[in-house]
Amino acid sequence: MNYLNDDEIKSIEKKYGNKIEDILLKQKFDNYEKSISWKSVKNNNKTNKLKKKSDKYIHKTDPYKFLHIPSNIKEIIIKLCKKNNISLQILAVKINLPLSLIHCYMYENYPIDNYYLHIILNYFDFDLNEYIKSDKI
Repeated sequence: MNYLNDDEIKSIEKKYGNKIEDILLKQKFDNYEKSISWKSVKNNNKTNKLKKKSDKYIHKTDPYKFLHIPSNIKEIIIKLCKKNNISLQILAVKINLPLSLIHCYMYENYPIDNYYLHIILNYFDFDLNEYIKSDKI
């Protein structure tokens, strides 16, 4: 059935290789691109390049201001996760915080802002103020 020998097949593959293009399809796509109207043009002048991307400032309250946060708070969070049968990944999704923030705090000893700590503990309905008061007594 094969009318070409191996040398001819290799020469054809070498000549055309991966460069096979459908010219009609390419022209059709070019014409289609030309016919689409532009919705918006990006302003690329100097003033837009130097503008700040976001001028919004998110004010974060500090709910545990002037309070001594216990040193075993990481263990408390892990116990709460086990008690509610939830992993850190699911916790991050439920409270809408990045997993990297929680993971770095829990396992890599990075500091965490009290605002984020408050969000984590509020998900479990854990009141840190009451815990600190009961611990002092």
